[in-house]
Amino acid sequence: MRCIGFGQHEGNCENEAGTERTAHWCQRCDDMRIDHISKRFDEMEKRMKDNLREEWNGARN
Repeated sequence: MRCIGFGQHEGNCENEAGTERTAHWCQRCDDMRIDHISKRFDEMEKRMKDNLREEWNGARN
């Protein structure tokens, strides 16, 4: 089965699909996908911490 691709390779990756994590992406696309997901989670964590900090500071005033 051919990789479904990710990012710039979405829909046009020529690599064979199949990694330890998934049967749908090749190793390159799966690594890009996981990196993208990790960055999004890091951004969400930062926003949550910032929001909590703002709420905490507002409650103390």
